[in-house]
Amino acid sequence: CGSGCEDTKLDWADPDGDTCAFYVANQLCTPEGGPGSGWRTEWGSIVDFASDGHSALDVCCGCGGGNTSSRPAFIAPTPSPGPLACTDLLNPWGYTWRDSWWSTCDYYERVQLCSPDGSLSRYWSPYRDRWTRSALEMCCACGGGCVDVAGWADSYGAGCEDYEENLWCTDRGFRGRNWKSVWGSIEDYAVNGVSALGACCTCGGGMSRLEAQAVW
Repeated sequence: CGSGCEDTKLDWADPDGDTCAFYVANQLCTPEGGPGSGWRTEWGSIVDFASDGHSALDVCCGCGGGNTSSRPAFIAPTPSPGPLACTDLLNPWGYTWRDSWWSTCDYYERVQLCSPDGSLSRYWSPYRDRWTRSALEMCCACGGGCVDVAGWADSYGAGCEDYEENLWCTDRGFRGRNWKSVWGSIEDYAVNGVSALGACCTCGGGMSRLEAQAVW
């Protein structure tokens, strides 16, 4: 396990009898708190193998748990030139957005009902959904959607991709299932007042693509 960390319960084992040492030796988990290369998807989630309410992700240093208040360190990302990766926005219920004619962002792009500069085809009107949002706001193909704040990283060097891969947050702006309570809040790792909740689309933050292009 990492420096300054001790497994929470030295005699811990999951329901199959597998210990922290077994998890680490067989690469069933990662130090960042995710499934390792030895974990099979058909087994479900590591948290499904909790014992006494604790899984390896809580108990084992080698799985991102243990007795420590320290998070794993990352190398901060650097902005890269070229098009910004964009994510179509979901509706407030967390499902695929559709306008009042039930058209999705994929349909707008496929039929070329709009352009990335935010203009609509002369054959189409900006039909809105029940929340008065149109494709111009919700869809990358129409100049909307969401992009991460370029080059952002938290005070430990973790970027938006790290938050997404490690399930540290939800797109509703809450802590994800792999965020450890001993780390405090996500906002505690803000840089210049901006945390993942404000910088990352996967955490409910980010910017519209047109806004990002104007800034970057």
